[in-house]
Amino acid sequence: MNKFICIVMFFNLTVFSFSNDTRTILGSSVQIIDNENTNITMQEEIINIRLYRDFYEVDVTFYFINTGETETISLGFPVEALFQNFSSEKEWAILSDFRSYINNELIQRYTIKEEIKYVTNPPIAPYDYVIYTKWYIREVIFPGNSTTISRVTYKAPYGHIGFDLTGGYIFGTGYNWKGPIGKMVINIIHDDDIFLDRFTIGRYTKEEIVDYFTWKESGMYNFEFYNIEPIISDKIRFYISKCNMLNAPYNEFGDSFLGWWVWDEQLLYENVSDLKLYTRNQIRLFINFFYAIRGYNFQNQRYKDFFTGLKNINNENGKYEINPNFSENNFNEYEKKNIDYLLRLEKMIP
Repeated sequence: MNKFICIVMFFNLTVFSFSNDTRTILGSSVQIIDNENTNITMQEEIINIRLYRDFYEVDVTFYFINTGETETISLGFPVEALFQNFSSEKEWAILSDFRSYINNELIQRYTIKEEIKYVTNPPIAPYDYVIYTKWYIREVIFPGNSTTISRVTYKAPYGHIGFDLTGGYIFGTGYNWKGPIGKMVINIIHDDDIFLDRFTIGRYTKEEIVDYFTWKESGMYNFEFYNIEPIISDKIRFYISKCNMLNAPYNEFGDSFLGWWVWDEQLLYENVSDLKLYTRNQIRLFINFFYAIRGYNFQNQRYKDFFTGLKNINNENGKYEINPNFSENNFNEYEKKNIDYLLRLEKMIP
């Protein structure tokens, strides 16, 4: 048997430059326009991001405290999009179902402002890519010595970088309120058919992020940060693989989706700081993959059909076949280590 096992399409890509097929769109935290002397602090920002197959949904609630006199402030909600061809892709960079509320009252009118920045990267001409920003601006009264609640909801199309779909949220635009953000809560939510490749949160390292992480339930991941002092470029970014793992084992080219990620003699990930976010059913699929290699006779027809449909599961015969003499004693040390680790990971989910 080969020394490695291929399973899921997850890449740890680092994008150093923008290629011709790269495009992204990111909503942002509310930003003060032309006022740097406010007494208003952002006490809390609760960010809910739900991932669907064809789009993602963002629902953000802000709690502001004004410790001074009543202020009328122009609030801006910027949406930033990056792509190469402005004329053909501008209409793609639109949020749908955009809603904004102040103290539960829907804001009906906005001033819209657009900004276009052409970024060159010689020798590519006439420019490499475009940064397009669309601002939703509204006037808001913040009564003195009181709390004001703002809420923004929208749906956004996925962009793409390389083999991954991508999206996110810019929380750094909340930098110009008075003092730090008291508390920032991030909830990322998805079902079994979304495979989260990787994610980043601002300037936090992987080692730091894990200290703020809680697994709320299968497919719901919570991060809580306190006294945040963001810079304007701080973002939440996520990347998901372009597949429906549990229901569609082949892509449009007839290739198996379980043929891209190499499992070597290490664990799925070596330590908890290299955090991966999976649902319980996804972890169970990974565990059963090892059983399929050894010819386990699945009683669950869904698993049996799934593994039977794969072109190559990297065992001696290249396909799933029932072994009447199956025994867990046949697992090698590497397989046992991964199975035990995945079982422990599964138990972490409430």
